[in-house]
Amino acid sequence: MTVVSFPLQTFVEYPESDGKPLAESPLHFEVFSYLLNGFMAYFQEEQDIYVGGGNFFYYREGHPSANLVPDNFIVKGLDKEPRRTFKTWVEKRVPSVVIEITSEFTWLEDFGDKKILYQQLGVGEYFVYDPEQEMLALALHGFRLDNKRYEAIQYDPENGMPSREFGFALKIMQGKLRIVNPNTGSIMPTYQELCDSSRQLASQKKLLALQHENARLRAELDALRRKQG
Repeated sequence: MTVVSFPLQTFVEYPESDGKPLAESPLHFEVFSYLLNGFMAYFQEEQDIYVGGGNFFYYREGHPSANLVPDNFIVKGLDKEPRRTFKTWVEKRVPSVVIEITSEFTWLEDFGDKKILYQQLGVGEYFVYDPEQEMLALALHGFRLDNKRYEAIQYDPENGMPSREFGFALKIMQGKLRIVNPNTGSIMPTYQELCDSSRQLASQKKLLALQHENARLRAELDALRRKQG
């Protein structure tokens, strides 16, 4: 009888998708898109800050079931190369900030197991936002690591909720979450605001071009009148 030996199976599959939608509603997707694109724009000049969201976050090598899908996360000391998944043992680091967009289906987990796990992993700051503002007394909650335990961050109605990790602030303005630069007071625009601004700029350019053309025609007419006179 011949005994056939097989090599030890070492390959572990880490799925890139679970087939579930990125957001539970159009409102949730709007906030998700705003945070992802807003932070990418906010840190566009910083080559060692990575912004991710909506992809699998694996935190234990060899155990693909040990995963989360943060709505938004920001990592220090990492290049901007897109990653289909984030593995802590590959990147040799964990996010400095995580933001979860909560709902009636996820808020218990967001304030329970997820919060505990992010604390254990050493995520410096953890924010939870309720866009529908129905499940939480306050729409925005924040926590910051202090002696390896999360302590609540107080919300200032005037200045919002600051991030010590990166210097930005999260602020509720007209019922929506906004990314604010406290140093300049500038607010990261939404997609709709960018579109409106582009249309306004296009209209201003068109008006300016018409004004220049009218001035040119008036100058030609005045020159023609002087020649005839």
